[in-house]
Amino acid sequence: MAFEQWLEGEIASQTNHDRERVNPATSINDDLGVDGDDAYELLVHLERETGADFTDFAIGDYFGAEAQGYEVIQAIRRFFKGEKKIWYRLSVRELATFMWEHGGRVPGQAAAAGNI
Repeated sequence: MAFEQWLEGEIASQTNHDRERVNPATSINDDLGVDGDDAYELLVHLERETGADFTDFAIGDYFGAEAQGYEVIQAIRRFFKGEKKIWYRLSVRELATFMWEHGGRVPGQAAAAGNI
């Protein structure tokens, strides 16, 4: 619980949103509009701060590329070919769970077993 609450505050701070707007159900990509380079920078920051290992995190499942013009062209191409590219919603709770399971801890606190 402490880790998830810390993460909510850190995400609010790093994405320039009011803390009250960020809760466990908040979608980082949909509700907060984090995408592309901003998503990458957020995850690098969180990895550095918490020690979480993002090696196995499928960033492309949740966030698109920064070059939106290119993405629009690709989306049109996929539409005409009948292909779909769907980015999944990533809630704060889902990210907190991933990070906890991959070694993430509140900065400055000893790694302790237990719940997030």
